Amino acid sequence: MRLPLLLLLLGPLALVAQPHPDPQFVVVRDHQGRGMKGPFAEDLMMFELLQKQGRKPWILRTHFKVSEEYPYSPADIGTHQEWTVPGRPVRLGGRKQLQFHALDCWCTERYITIQQGTEMMRIRFPDDAAGKDTLEARAARSHLPEVIPFRPGTYRILDLLDDPVVVQVRARWSRRMVFRSDTSGAIPPRPAAR
Repeated sequence: MRLPLLLLLLGPLALVAQPHPDPQFVVVRDHQGRGMKGPFAEDLMMFELLQKQGRKPWILRTHFKVSEEYPYSPADIGTHQEWTVPGRPVRLGGRKQLQFHALDCWCTERYITIQQGTEMMRIRFPDDAAGKDTLEARAARSHLPEVIPFRPGTYRILDLLDDPVVVQVRARWSRRMVFRSDTSGAIPPRPAAR
């Protein structure tokens, strides 16, 4: 009796389990790999409050249209959704950064916006299987998150991956990282002074 109950409870988890890792990324402001200036706003209300205080906050939001394959709520199909993406603090290349996940979902026309003050960057994600496979393959074989250099305008994520700033920052971080199976982003300890 317990086994069928256990299978019933764990069955839905198998449906949402993803065989490929979601792309992870950090936003940098320059070729040195420095993080964004100003406080990160967890939501639009905080973003507006910090702006009113004269600070220059930044915010990262995901936008998408619910695809026809969405199995849970037919009423949501075709609707535009958006929400703020939370960041997770990590240390990369000796610097504190916020790491974000680009979650794959039942969505089309997916993009993220990164806004600081009045400047906005829009990054479009691929809808086609080949583009998604490219992102997944890169995420699976790399111990580092993707790097997104902040610059106002609209870009395709696949075009940003080969940007000279991205290549330079990832190479710098790779040289300074400890390669560990848990990919925690640990920084190697400094040698002891003699």
